[in-house]
Amino acid sequence: MTKTPKPPPKYVRPPSPFEVTGDAPGAVVHPSAKVEDHVTIDPGAVIGPRAGIGSGTLIGATAVIGPDVQIGRNCTIGAGVTIMHAFVGDGVTIQTGCRIGQNGQATGRVIIQDGCEMGAGTIVDRGAAGDTVIGERTRIDNLVQIGHDAMVGRLCRLFAQSRSEEHTSELQSPMYLVCRLLLEKK
Repeated sequence: MTKTPKPPPKYVRPPSPFEVTGDAPGAVVHPSAKVEDHVTIDPGAVIGPRAGIGSGTLIGATAVIGPDVQIGRNCTIGAGVTIMHAFVGDGVTIQTGCRIGQNGQATGRVIIQDGCEMGAGTIVDRGAAGDTVIGERTRIDNLVQIGHDAMVGRLCRLFAQSRSEEHTSELQSPMYLVCRLLLEKK
């Protein structure tokens, strides 16, 4: 009889580099924010009014979670990340230095669906006429800019130093995106 290895848990997040559990000294959590159990908030992080943070989530050092932002369960928000005007699904990883929903002139939101991963330094603009949407389990490499009102379909891959144009129609499949990026570089 052959034993098969036990599959890994659905979401595995790294531990806090500061070896913190709960709220670290120096973290600021607004009294109206709703933070579920088993959330780790590293030193210097700020959680704004009416924000919601799901169970099992790690908020990195000096990250800023703006007013009314909702973050799902088992997410990893890296150090120095800023998230404004956004809904973030479950199991999302946002690496160091990302800027989500920063466009001050716009009135829409950023919606990041379950299981997405965003590389370091990625920028996702807030929707202007509607919402900017990142589809489920999409992977975005480092240094990618997503313009406002873009709709990236599920299971897409965006590569380093690329950008979507403002008002981009929905990108449906990974192959479409790869071909489009290759054509734009010519």
